[in-house]
Amino acid sequence: MTRRITTQGAFATALLGLALALGGCSGELPPPSLVDRFRVLAVRAEPPEVAPGETAALDLLLVDPYAPAEGRARTFLWLACATPSGTSATACAQFATDPSAALPGMATGAITLAACDDPAGSLTGGGLCLLGSDEAATYVPPADFLDAGDESRAVTMFVAAATGDTDALSCVMQMVEQGSMAVDCQVSYKRLTVSRSATPNHNPGLAALVLDDADLPEATVTPVGPGDHVLQAAATDGSAEGFTKDDGTAATEALLLSWYVAAPGEPGSTREPGKLKLYRTEIPGSDQTFTAPEEAGDVVLWVVIRDDRGGVGWLRRDLTATGGTVGP
Repeated sequence: MTRRITTQGAFATALLGLALALGGCSGELPPPSLVDRFRVLAVRAEPPEVAPGETAALDLLLVDPYAPAEGRARTFLWLACATPSGTSATACAQFATDPSAALPGMATGAITLAACDDPAGSLTGGGLCLLGSDEAATYVPPADFLDAGDESRAVTMFVAAATGDTDALSCVMQMVEQGSMAVDCQVSYKRLTVSRSATPNHNPGLAALVLDDADLPEATVTPVGPGDHVLQAAATDGSAEGFTKDDGTAATEALLLSWYVAAPGEPGSTREPGKLKLYRTEIPGSDQTFTAPEEAGDVVLWVVIRDDRGGVGWLRRDLTATGGTVGP
C-alpha cells in the first residue's frame, strides 16, 4: 500500500529546511550528556548497509524524562533523500539549488510527496520521499538503485519527532520559519549505505556496562552510593569489523561511545541525575567517571556505540541514588 502527502507552500519551505538545517538552538546549553528534555540520542538502520532489494529497519533511541509522569503522546515523520551517484553525503542538501526537481509542484505551492514504496517516490532518480509516520520505519532500495558502475550509494533518512502539544510536522515548520525548535521537538538524520559488497557492515553492540568492577544487570535497578564511580562498557564480539578502504588498504573500524544520564520525574523537576565526566570515550579505553547525585532518586544511564561506517547500537541501565555526600 502506498501513501502520499500533499503539502502547501509553507511545508515545502520546511522540507528544504529539514535538509539544510538539522537543528536549532539558542542560549546556554547543558552538557550534551545530560538528558533533561525530550531528545533523540541515536537513529539506527538494521542492517546499516544493504544491497538493492534488501530491507533496512529504522528505529531511534528516543528519551523523554517526563514520559512516565505524563504518558505524553508522540508523533513522527520519516523522509528519505538519495545521494546522487558519485557525490558526497552533503549532496542531499544541494537539492535546494533545484527544488522543482526534488519537490515537483513547488512553483504552484502544492507539493505531492510520494511514499518511498510508490514508483512515483522511488529514490533511483534522487529527491525526497515519505518513509512513514510511525516510531519505526523501513526502507527497501529498488533493484535498479545502483548504476552499472556503482559499488555503493548513500540514502539519508530524516526523522522529526515531537511530543506534548507539538506534532512532528509543526516541529519542522517552526524550525524553518523561526530558526529554532520547541523543547519537545527533535530532528535527526541517518545515512544508509546501499552497496554490492559481499561483506557489508553490521551494527556494533554493547555486551555489558560495569560499575566499580561489577556488572550492571539488565532490567534491574542498582543502588549507587554518593561520590565518584568508575563506569566501563564492553562491546560485543565482532563489533569492530575489518574492511577494505577505497584505496585497497585493510583497516579495522574504530568504536566510539557516547554517554547520557537522566533523572526521570515530573515536568519542571530540578533534581540532578549526577554527572558524567566525559561525553565521549573510545573502545578500548572506555573508562568513564560518574558522580552520583547528592539527592536520592532514580537515575537512568544510556551508552550509544558507533563504528565509523554508520553502525549504531545502544544499552540502558537503571540506578537509584541513595543520596548523601562523601565524608571528609
